[in-house]
Amino acid sequence: MIRNIQSILACVLIGGAAVATLSACGDATERARDAHLVVVTTATSNEPQAAYPAALDRLVTIAAQTGEGSMQILVSRGARVDSVGAPVDLVIRRESGDIENDPAEIATRLPALLNTISSRLSNVASNAPTLDLLAGLNESVRRDAGTIVAMSSGLQTEGLMDFAAIGWDFSNAEEIQKLREGGFLPDLSGRRVFFAGLGRVAGQQPALPEPMIRKLESFWMDLCAAGNADKCEVVDSGEATMPAASTVPAKIVTVPSFALPEFSRDTHQISLDSSALFGPDSAELLPGVIGELNTLARRLTSLGSAVDLTGHTWRVGPAEGARELSTSRAQAVADALVSGGLHRSKIRTVRGVGYDEIITPPNAGPDEMAQANRAVIIEIVR
Repeated sequence: MIRNIQSILACVLIGGAAVATLSACGDATERARDAHLVVVTTATSNEPQAAYPAALDRLVTIAAQTGEGSMQILVSRGARVDSVGAPVDLVIRRESGDIENDPAEIATRLPALLNTISSRLSNVASNAPTLDLLAGLNESVRRDAGTIVAMSSGLQTEGLMDFAAIGWDFSNAEEIQKLREGGFLPDLSGRRVFFAGLGRVAGQQPALPEPMIRKLESFWMDLCAAGNADKCEVVDSGEATMPAASTVPAKIVTVPSFALPEFSRDTHQISLDSSALFGPDSAELLPGVIGELNTLARRLTSLGSAVDLTGHTWRVGPAEGARELSTSRAQAVADALVSGGLHRSKIRTVRGVGYDEIITPPNAGPDEMAQANRAVIIEIVR
């Protein structure tokens, strides 16, 4: 767990004097900002037990050299954020109480300090039914930390940014603007923020495909930048092999899986769920759907009918962008059907309408409406 303490110590302040160049270690302002750390974790039952991120080695080591280093560990319990014990004193001291400045002695004693932090993190459990990383970030700012380490899967299920409600095809900029207008966007000015564990899930939460992990990372990076942080970075989250410490069942975010709908010779229309076919904001088919589309191509071939394909989206982003994305997705499905054996002459038209032509299922609520319009519709022409 403890990595290269000696090499880290070669790039920090020893007794107030820099022992390496500013280009290697950063200026005094940056080092001072590292004195006070906040680690915030969400630790729901849908996340693996918090693993020790490698980035903490350096951050704690630098903080230990400031003579005033401290770390507060917070856990987000839904919309409530609690401290996990008293702040951890990161100052290495002699028996007399004076600050230790002997590099060899510091190197000897740092592993015990880092092990203490790791042990405390591994036992954190939110036991909350929802995950609210936003609340954790906002509380971290109130603790006046210069550096924030967020340990979370990032699958927010509380408040305006509830992934379980909004799905995956959303505009980062639009959702962040809603948070700003609602007063929920954290003011990260002057702070450095590190995210560890984004996309790492456990328990009842289905694993995320790579495109959805990238979407999570891009959202939190964009939110961090919108909060005016000095630095935003996704870091190695370490090994996450232990089951969750939390025992309370937590809200699940649906990860769409593609399956061909049932249809017969009397079927006139087939709706394909685009959120299961494509990654967020993408017209590239996910690898796992090609086999199903090959099967669909063979079945359409057996019908001998021509088809029209129309891509739809829900109300996300500018209308023109929605049209372009829906067109590209419809074309990707058409190309896959041809690759699967459907003769190209059987594809009459391919178009994308974005959200210009809303699909309105009977008695559908907002969520059902949104899902119905995240689709590529295949009309079977008799």
